Amino acid sequence: MKIDRHRLYGMAEIAMPVVVAVVVAWDYFSFSSHINGDGYDYAETYLRRSKVVRVTIPERCEERAVYYQVDWALRFATRREYRQFVFYAPKYRKYMAVVSFSGMDEVKNFDFDFSRKPFDREFSREGIYRAQPTILAYANTTQWNDVRYGTKECPMPIFVFRITRLHNNQEPIGAWNCAYGEDKVAYDVTSQYVGQYLSHFMPEAEFERLFKKR
Repeated sequence: MKIDRHRLYGMAEIAMPVVVAVVVAWDYFSFSSHINGDGYDYAETYLRRSKVVRVTIPERCEERAVYYQVDWALRFATRREYRQFVFYAPKYRKYMAVVSFSGMDEVKNFDFDFSRKPFDREFSREGIYRAQPTILAYANTTQWNDVRYGTKECPMPIFVFRITRLHNNQEPIGAWNCAYGEDKVAYDVTSQYVGQYLSHFMPEAEFERLFKKR
């Protein structure tokens, strides 16, 4: 797998609530930025071959984050954050990773995923994912049925499109806890997330296996 080191600006892994460690890279599924040039072209195919899973994120999950560059010419103007919220789902007997990106789902300078304003941070999805939410998410069936996915080292990537309740199903969603409508992710935004994931974070060999070798 080719890695573009110039596009990789920083890595951090955060084990909630307070433990900080260096992100761990594994052999086949590396948490690194690179380029699959036609990744966006296969975003719709990836979603069509997905199923919907319903799961509650536990109180303690692990955050893995990396900053990467999407346009070298503009440098930091187009730097984005790729983050995974990793947890074990007993219902499915798998480790899962909620995939999320900064700077892509925004309204009036408010980033639904990772707000940089302290007052709004708890209302962003970053804050909601820490509040034991019950989520509906897309999971690609090819990856789902592959035994290499679902481990702590290589969690199953999922793409949230709706948050239904908070605090382990104890609190419904309302204007008081999702003031900006961040409990829903539009399909076109999800497609952009998938495109970024396929383009920058899926290993080239895996990309070829999923989409080209058929």
